[in-house]
Order: sequence, then C-alpha cells, then structure tokens
Amino acid sequence: MTLDTRVRTLLAFTTDRGAFLFPRTEFEWETAQPFTVPTAQLVGASYGHDYLAAGRAPKQPASETVRFLVVGDESSGDLTWGAWGWGATGLPAHEHLDYIRGVVARSWGQLWAQTAGGSRLWAWARAVAMPDMRTSRLSVAGAVPVVLSFRRQSDWYADDETVITVPITPSAQASILPNGDFDLGIDGWLGDGGAITHQTVGARSGGGAMDVSVTVSADQAGARTPDIPCEPDTPYTARGWMLGLADTPTCHLLIAQYDVAFGFLGTVSSGGVALSTSDWLEAVIGFTSHASAAYVRVFMVTFGAQTAEFRVDDVTLNPNAQTVAFPVTNPGNAPVRNAVVTLAGSVLEPTIRNVTTGDEVGSPFAGVSPDDVLRLDAGRVAIEVSDDGGATWANHYDDAVLGDTQLGIITLEPGQNDFEVEVGDEPDGEFQIVFHAAYE
Repeated sequence: MTLDTRVRTLLAFTTDRGAFLFPRTEFEWETAQPFTVPTAQLVGASYGHDYLAAGRAPKQPASETVRFLVVGDESSGDLTWGAWGWGATGLPAHEHLDYIRGVVARSWGQLWAQTAGGSRLWAWARAVAMPDMRTSRLSVAGAVPVVLSFRRQSDWYADDETVITVPITPSAQASILPNGDFDLGIDGWLGDGGAITHQTVGARSGGGAMDVSVTVSADQAGARTPDIPCEPDTPYTARGWMLGLADTPTCHLLIAQYDVAFGFLGTVSSGGVALSTSDWLEAVIGFTSHASAAYVRVFMVTFGAQTAEFRVDDVTLNPNAQTVAFPVTNPGNAPVRNAVVTLAGSVLEPTIRNVTTGDEVGSPFAGVSPDDVLRLDAGRVAIEVSDDGGATWANHYDDAVLGDTQLGIITLEPGQNDFEVEVGDEPDGEFQIVFHAAYE
C-alpha cells in the first residue's frame, strides 16, 4: 500500500435527529466483525433470524470504535459530505460536542463508509457510548478528543438500491410447443394434407410466419407439429393466430392426444374460425389432458374438403400454471435478507421461487388489475396484499405457504439467483424486487 492508495473510511452517522461527520484526516477507526457466529443455533440457517421483526440484526453484532477531534468554528466548511454537515455552523467545540451527543442519544441510525473505489456503503448501527465530558470545562478548548463506540448490526449495504422489474405475461418462451413464432423458419412443423412455407413478410409479430396451402380436397388438411411430450391430467391452453390469404376458409386449432405407446386418445378443437384477409383472428382451446396422455399433436387445419390458403403465427401450448423464469443478480458479496418483492396486476395464485436458495412463497392471491399488489417484505418478515395500488395493506402472511425448510421469506445469494414466478393462465402483471446489495 502506498500513501496514494484509497482505503475504506468512515464518513458519517445519521439518524432521524440529524447527522455528523467524522473529520476525514483526523480520526482513527478500529473495527471488528465477528459475523460468522449465529446468535441462535437454528437448523438450516447461517445466522439467527428475528421472527418477531423487532430489529434489523440477523447476525451477531460487530463493533466499530472511532477516535477523533472536534474542532470549534472550523469544523463546518471543509467537513461537509453531500448535503450533510454538522447541523449548525460556526459553533465552539463544546456546542459541537453537545450536538454529537444529541445525535448519539437517538442511538439507532446508519453508519456510513466509503470504499477504496469511492462508493458509499452503510450499515445499521447503534451508538453505544461516548465519554461523559463536562462541557463547561471545554468552553475555551480549541480541540476536544472524542471516542465513539458503535455496535454494527448488519452487513454493509450499497448506497443505491437495486431495482429489477420483469413483466409477467403469456410468453412463447413459456410454451412447450417448439417454434410457434416461426421467426427463424418452420422447423418442427409438418404438412398434413397441405403444403407449408416460411414467410418473412406480413407476420403478426416478429420476423416470420408460416403459410399453409390446401389444394387437395380432404376431410382434414393443413399443418401439424410432431409429437410433443405432455403431462397427464393437466390443464393446458393452446392458442394460435390465423389470417386468410387467397380466400377466407373456416379453420380449426386442433389438439390430438396419445398415450405412451402412441395409442390415440381423442381430440379437442377450438371450433371453426371464419378467417379474414384483413385481420388476424385467434383460436383458443382450454383443455385438461387425458389421464393417460403422454404426447399431443397441434394441428392448424380446415375441415370438410375445403381448399384454402392461410397464414399462421404465434402458436403456443402452455400449462395453465405458467412459469416465467428470469435471473436476479445480487452484486454484493454477502446474502441479502431484506429484499422487498411485489407482484402486481392480473395474476392468479402465484408462487414466487428463488431456485438458487430454494426459498418460495405460494399465495391464493388473485389480482385483476394493476392496483392489486402482493408484497413480500423479507426485512419485516411480512406478506401483505393491497387492492388500491399500495395505499393501504392487509396482512396476508397466514394465507401464504412457505417452503418446508426455509426460515425467512426470500433470500438472495451473492451473484446470480435464478427466479421463477408460476402463475395461472393469461397473466398480465409485473414482478419487482428492490434491495440494497450487501457486503461483508
């Protein structure tokens, strides 16, 4: 280390009564961090957990001791940090000392530090003690030595919040049907009494669609998928969009089911959709797979010996409990146990899961508008719901279901955490997680 090397320094202690700064060039900082010892021996937990939400200290406290000088009059000016200063300017040393005592008397606040890279970190801390000095004897003192002791009761947290927002909507990525968007071609589809071609112009969405031409009369003709593995006795929803081309035939979205030996189990259909040459129309089937189903085939076809030319795009086959997967990255090097998760909008009976840690929360929550919000507040160990966009909240903890072995609500490990939100069919909502990255 050279004299030019930047090291972490303590900068401030803030409470709702005020704040004071440590003179950067005139203080000594002694720190200890015995955070590897749990406050209670709990199975499956690295640290004790505050089930009553009475404090913010899931770990054994660490001590921070600071020694510095309070200098009269000159202590304002050069010692400001952002919007924080000593509270009042131009005070003699003993009045500055009284001001510090007033802040310390609040006891609970945030201890601020600066890393070698210049970024600010903060930790929850209690001011434990400051020497009892008689201020009347210090009225003429030019500099007053001060020793402050803090009990730090959390890791260091990043100054800025990390906010991650993910739309929870029906998605082709959630579909078990391969290549239903046709953006890169028509691989995975077969002509079934009709000829199929890839079309890169005039798609409903994305960069491609599939054109189907039926020129030979047949009771059923068009296009289909190969065999797609499925779960038995499971609710599914199939969707497909169609556009008439040379004429306007009546087309069907059809599902055929097969057992493990490819024995035919029957079909379900959307019913006939009379196509338009100007508007895309959607065909929808909601069905529960056969108790012996192992495979399905998806058909886009005409019935009744029609000749037809039509275009197909955005075909999906989703289990009604859709799973939206996405990463959540904790940029710190310590676990985060006080994240706040919200799920708002039209979502049915969601389950929010951190696959990396195994934490999950299931809920009977049934949102129908953006004003309906489910909130998981890990720091307060609270699960709440709102129907007015968060203006008021009602307790929902007793209605939720947590994982069998988890102690908290949702924990984030350092680095990438793989999240899943499992919801009912046709969700239209938004997931958001807010936290301060944690550092040992």
